[in-house]
Amino acid sequence: MNGFALDEHGVEDGWGVYPCDMLLRCVVTGSACLLFLLAGCGDANGPSGTAGSGASAEPGAGGMGAGGSGAGAGAAGAGGSGLTCPSSAVCAALETGWIGPQAVVRHAPDVAAGCNVGAGAESELLGLTELTDIGFDCTCANCTISGTCAGAAIDTFVNGGCTQPTQPIPLTTGICATPVFSPLRLQVNPPEPTNGACAADPIQTPGPPTAYASALSACDPGVPSACDSGVCIEPADGGEGICIARAGDHPCPAPYEQKHLVHEGLLDERSCACDCELADATCEGSVTGYAGGQCTGNQEVLPASCYQGPAHSSFLSNFALSGACTATASTAGRLIELEPTTVCCMPNQ
Repeated sequence: MNGFALDEHGVEDGWGVYPCDMLLRCVVTGSACLLFLLAGCGDANGPSGTAGSGASAEPGAGGMGAGGSGAGAGAAGAGGSGLTCPSSAVCAALETGWIGPQAVVRHAPDVAAGCNVGAGAESELLGLTELTDIGFDCTCANCTISGTCAGAAIDTFVNGGCTQPTQPIPLTTGICATPVFSPLRLQVNPPEPTNGACAADPIQTPGPPTAYASALSACDPGVPSACDSGVCIEPADGGEGICIARAGDHPCPAPYEQKHLVHEGLLDERSCACDCELADATCEGSVTGYAGGQCTGNQEVLPASCYQGPAHSSFLSNFALSGACTATASTAGRLIELEPTTVCCMPNQ
């Protein structure tokens, strides 16, 4: 940010830091020589007057002038009335550790700052403010079920009515089973769900983007003139006032008591997630019996109840896990505003 910065060593004005015992600073602008009073460093009565010479000394324009030298030394010049600002400007104090003072304007972030101060229109962005629409809505879609169906078998029996079991025939889904014998009496023993689970895709619901409603920019004052308590700054039409700025979050010193916090931007660490629950998991499917080995020849889907012929030589099971999948959306993370800058203003009068 352009402008003056004051610390315990003196005043920095763009050329360097000057000690507090230097009350006058001459800056040549065009053909004019501007005298600067470094606020907080000298006597409030104004700069020294011109030294007298010869027989008499004229009063200085500012403080007391020194007496002339020589045989007819003149008297010291009379005291002046100090430095004032034009009617269009404000005498703004310098504050230790702060940048400014400068005129500050508020504008839309995507629109150039409307600086119309003096002959200059250049501006410097201080930061963004008025964060809007920080909503973050999530939904879940495409819920899918995973898991296996294991443990299916053909229970065989030696008598009618399927009451006296004998050697079972284990089955694996999708693989043909050809036992060493062809049972006549049998019953399908379905598999049990194993490692059942469900998952869903998290989806952020579309909405207006998170954004800042406005920005604050400082207007370049050029080379301001000095006044009794600081420098002369012209306010910007419709601006926030004459302001000072400092990195971080700080209390505002008087008379800059109107505080604004601005930021460089946002860091969005939010994300969506889906928590799923599987209920009523079952294995649904069937077992097919074949007249020939290796699952060939005539085929028949076997019933879940007792089956009593004709005999089958091979079997193929086909079961899949099913159930009710319930998905709940949740959010994680947070929206972080980057490091703030404190802007303190004297409102326009």
